Amino acid sequence: MQRLRNISWNLIAAVWLALLTVVSTPVFVAKLGLKLYGIIGIWLIFQAVMNLFDFGLGASLNRELSLLKSESNKSRMIGDTLKTIEIIYWLISLSCIILFIIITFIFGKYWINWESYGNIEITQVFLFMFFSLFFQFPNILYINGFIGLQKHKIAAILQIGGNTIKFGVAIFVVILTSNLVLFFLAQILISFIQTFTARLLLWKSISTKISERPIFKITVLKKIKIFTSQMALTSFLAVLIANLDRILVLKMLPTEDFGRYTLAITATGFLQLAIQPFYRSFFPKFSELYGNKDISNLENEYFIGNKLLSFSLIALSCIFFFFANDVLIIWLNKVDINLVNTFRLLILGMLLSGLGWLPAAFQQAIGWPNLHVNMMILALIIGIPITIILINFFGVLGATFIWFIHGITDITLGIYIMHKRVLKGRLKKWYLEVIVEPFLYFVPIVGISVYIKPVGMNNLNTFFWLLGTSFLVLIVWSIQIKKIFRKTVQ
Repeated sequence: MQRLRNISWNLIAAVWLALLTVVSTPVFVAKLGLKLYGIIGIWLIFQAVMNLFDFGLGASLNRELSLLKSESNKSRMIGDTLKTIEIIYWLISLSCIILFIIITFIFGKYWINWESYGNIEITQVFLFMFFSLFFQFPNILYINGFIGLQKHKIAAILQIGGNTIKFGVAIFVVILTSNLVLFFLAQILISFIQTFTARLLLWKSISTKISERPIFKITVLKKIKIFTSQMALTSFLAVLIANLDRILVLKMLPTEDFGRYTLAITATGFLQLAIQPFYRSFFPKFSELYGNKDISNLENEYFIGNKLLSFSLIALSCIFFFFANDVLIIWLNKVDINLVNTFRLLILGMLLSGLGWLPAAFQQAIGWPNLHVNMMILALIIGIPITIILINFFGVLGATFIWFIHGITDITLGIYIMHKRVLKGRLKKWYLEVIVEPFLYFVPIVGISVYIKPVGMNNLNTFFWLLGTSFLVLIVWSIQIKKIFRKTVQ
């Protein structure tokens, strides 16, 4: 089944990235310490900020290639579309790096405590960091191109290979020297190779579909300008919400607290990585079905996608929420209560926001992205002042509030408005099948396991207990997934 293969390849790539993150983070923290690890946290913020300047072009390329590949009379447009968006994308990448350099070295003193990093070569570190981002950013576009062509396998293999080399070299450099200049120098080289390999393969994939040399065309930009502008605003708000907590922590709290919060965010990365494969698999499908005016199958695909996502996301969240202390001790060998509680709150907040991803994909596919945009604006209006107040009172714990308000607005008011206009009469079904049912299966299993777990177990025994609990959850998950696919076949 094509749907399952697409999800599987995207999931494999995401899980592999999560494993690499899990393995590398304790090494980075142990060798660099929380202060220098905070620079890697700043790097991650800049990566996310660059996504603001995607301006919806990645999603537009995804959607356009998905539509054009099935229209034989528009094969010329495939090459022109890729060439046009590609040129714009590289210009954006260059502009971003120039902007980052100006902002960091002129205004950085207002939001980065330079003195706290001691005598390290901070100027070189940030310059090499920015050059690595310059080559890394366009890779997003080429991966979107493969997904639009429904070549999920190639996209996944490129990501797995690139990330393996990237993390492997990073671990080697940190263990050998703990030198962040060499760390980012290596990232420049790897990002260059990864991006241009993806570019070469993508152009090779479409070369058989085009008979003339692709050229830059303003008409391509005119065609996609409405969808692109809507997705640009969506991306801007999404990246702002996803990084606002870290920006506020960096500004308001000591460097070590920022390192601690970065560690908690990294630990919850498994949830975000679990969401992306479903979005990547279903967004092009939603667009295709809506374009073909196949509303019946579109509704069916919507509920299948939501149930697959929610069962997967809630199963993972239950395990890591209830076993948060054990997971962090096994992973890092030592933890503090603030880190554990921050981790738990982030899990809940990201779970709530994650459940809104496929409804948002559906809204975007049918040409109604403004609903999701309005929900994010509402979350920011409510969330920013309250988050600032909570950080002042509760430190890093207060920073997690922005995730809660984002998720709650999406799956309450956002879902309600959506089902008043489209999929009428299906609101109750969504809550029962997507929210209630998974919780009823997984909370009792994991909750009972935590309750009966013997006190004083060592790390090895705790690991096997956690493994056994995860295996039980996996069995239940597999049974439910089979039921979902069985209903699809029927």
